[in-house]
Amino acid sequence: MDEKLDAECIAMLRRAEELRRELRDMRPELNEAVREYGRRRGYYSFFGEWHVNNQHEIETRLEQAAQRNDWEKANA
Repeated sequence: MDEKLDAECIAMLRRAEELRRELRDMRPELNEAVREYGRRRGYYSFFGEWHVNNQHEIETRLEQAAQRNDWEKANA
């Protein structure tokens, strides 16, 4: 047996348990933030974390495209 590796494994396990506990504790607040994010965009039901990720990606890409477009117009 390697006591050092065993100790590292146990430490990682404890850290993972701590992170799961933190996530479980923040879940209600996150859910409310996700619902509000959706409401600000006109969605009033069935809007979850997956939707926030996708919506954010879409908005980011649209902003980048608009910036490229502005740059191209300015440098044409």
